[in-house]
Amino acid sequence: VVFLPDLAGSQRLIGDLEIVPPVLTPNGDGINDQVQIRFALFKVEGGQVRVRIFDLAGRQVAYLSDPGGKDRRVFTWTGRDQQGTLVPPGVYACHIDIGAESGADTIVRTLAVTY
Repeated sequence: VVFLPDLAGSQRLIGDLEIVPPVLTPNGDGINDQVQIRFALFKVEGGQVRVRIFDLAGRQVAYLSDPGGKDRRVFTWTGRDQQGTLVPPGVYACHIDIGAESGADTIVRTLAVTY
């Protein structure tokens, strides 16, 4: 049993967030053609984790399916929109929402797409 005193009093429910690589280049060369969004869930059981990608105009371009898992989640985005078309180069917002009833359950980070 590991006791983390800072975690017990914290409202934070998402931690260890990594977006790898930070720049997505979906040009088919096998290098940085997809991005992984990885994070840990704290003090959460069940629930539906939603990861959505938005353009800077606020339009949702992609919804990433929840891979499931207990504490650690890994989502993958290939730079394609909901119709399967490559998105234009630019900056996008990655919106993570774990749907918790309390606590800090939402995080937004940016990621870049370039060719």
